[in-house]
Amino acid sequence: MQSRTFVMGSVFALLAVLAGALAYPHLPPMVPSHWNFHGQVTGYLPRWTVPVLIPGIMVLLMALYAALPWLSPKQFEVTGFRTAYEFIILAVLGFLMFVQAFVIWAAVTGRTDMGHVVFAGVSLLLALIGSVLGQVRRNFYIGIRTPWTLASPEVWDATHRWASRAFIVAGLVGFVLSLLIENPFVLLGVVLIPGIGSALYSLVIYKHMQQRGEI
Repeated sequence: MQSRTFVMGSVFALLAVLAGALAYPHLPPMVPSHWNFHGQVTGYLPRWTVPVLIPGIMVLLMALYAALPWLSPKQFEVTGFRTAYEFIILAVLGFLMFVQAFVIWAAVTGRTDMGHVVFAGVSLLLALIGSVLGQVRRNFYIGIRTPWTLASPEVWDATHRWASRAFIVAGLVGFVLSLLIENPFVLLGVVLIPGIGSALYSLVIYKHMQQRGEI
């Protein structure tokens, strides 16, 4: 991991710790930690986990992302798309900061009907990842990893160009809809469509190229 990304990721993790520590005296003994499909709280954790749990996950993810370049087998390295790789790291860490703020806000205010807030955050993450997805080269960790994309660099590239546009559109549409409606089925469908569509697209492209003798 490049030093600039490591520094920014560390700042994100420290901010998450600081937010949890500052909010700690104002938190109830048990804080909401899990919401169901309808945005209702279904699980709680002790408040001491707030400054520890999500920042800990962030640190583990940073360690994992730092290790992936070394773990990658030949011809599947992540170094070929370093800029996109680092951007996705920071996008995910930024999303975890958002989750930390969401958990604190829900615990302090006592609000539980905040499913649309979660979908808004997920939608923005989807759009951010989509903005660089077309730059991602064939690897085992990030992207649309289907049997057909892994079997062919050409199918991988074509699929990720399509997926990039699909993720951006779905993310923006999902964000707008999360501000207007609270129907979980509609919002979940918007989030899932680009992933499922991209997988199917990779199969179609692979078969077309196979029929033309390009694979």
